[in-house]
Amino acid sequence: MIRILGVLVPTMVAAALLAGSALAQGSCSGDRIGEPADTTTLENTLEGNLVCGSEIGGSDTWQEVHESDGDLFEIAQGPNDPVDPSHVVGTWGIQAGTDGNDEVCYTYGSQTFCFRLYANNGGTYTYCTTGNQPVATATIINSSGSC
Repeated sequence: MIRILGVLVPTMVAAALLAGSALAQGSCSGDRIGEPADTTTLENTLEGNLVCGSEIGGSDTWQEVHESDGDLFEIAQGPNDPVDPSHVVGTWGIQAGTDGNDEVCYTYGSQTFCFRLYANNGGTYTYCTTGNQPVATATIINSSGSC
């Protein structure tokens, strides 16, 4: 979590807000998941899986499981950690983007942020803003695994 304008926001959201200054290391071109409009493929890529994300141009990382009921579960330091235990941080879902293709949207409190997801070579993914700015790279693995 990063504090922006006095508000604590999830790292990926902060990365999207600060994307203009990010050093692009991912690619917002090529194999876009959910294009053409294909909710099933995008859902199957994320649902029940653990996203191990890294901010582009920064050092923040996160581990979030995309539960089948729409909850977004942050692994944090683990379920028994007294300071930073695993917990639900928001929700996720798929919606049609402004270009008619599908995007993954995350809701944290009252704020919703949508991203396009691109598959890279080597099994990694890039999260891009709807303006095609890369903000995070990720690996997506079975939720029983670890980052």
